[in-house]
Amino acid sequence: MSEIVQEKKKGRVLEGMGTPVKKLMLNQFGGAMLGIMLSSATMQSDMLNFLTSILAIIFYLFLQYTAIWEIGAKDQIRVNGGRAAENKWQGLRIALLANGLNILLGFLAVVLTTVGVLTQWKWAGEGALISTVIARFWQGMYNGVINFIVPTNLKGVQTILSSLMYLAIILPSLVVNTIGYRMGYFNRRIFPERKKEK
Repeated sequence: MSEIVQEKKKGRVLEGMGTPVKKLMLNQFGGAMLGIMLSSATMQSDMLNFLTSILAIIFYLFLQYTAIWEIGAKDQIRVNGGRAAENKWQGLRIALLANGLNILLGFLAVVLTTVGVLTQWKWAGEGALISTVIARFWQGMYNGVINFIVPTNLKGVQTILSSLMYLAIILPSLVVNTIGYRMGYFNRRIFPERKKEK
């Protein structure tokens, strides 16, 4: 009997999160493709590559913010109607689920890089390379920033520290989604809504 109750609780925790998570992941795919295209077009200039990457990141975070704002606004209607309970961390929970692949890839990059540097095991180095390549594709909007910040020919501890970048670049999405959800929930806008002319 207790197992059934626990299953119901789990269901409630994830209830209604499938569509929001899919929206955020689709937005990330769009931002990544834009970032990869801009990065490829500006590869000749480090500064231009960096600046276009910043633009791709802003575009990506704007898409994330807009999507989560709408989710927060809809949830507020559901809470007011008695169909759901208020959860001020819902935006962060959705963001963590949507960033699941990013977190996994970042974690693998750090662990495999650390193991590879400390042990010189070939499989760890190859695994780290594969995980970073996939992470660079899935988070393509950050490519120019990574190229600009992380120097080439790193060795030892520097290589391990540089792999932390793949976890650090997840933080903006988590922050934007947490704030965006609450802004939508309280129907607050960064920019005032334009009134339609009659």
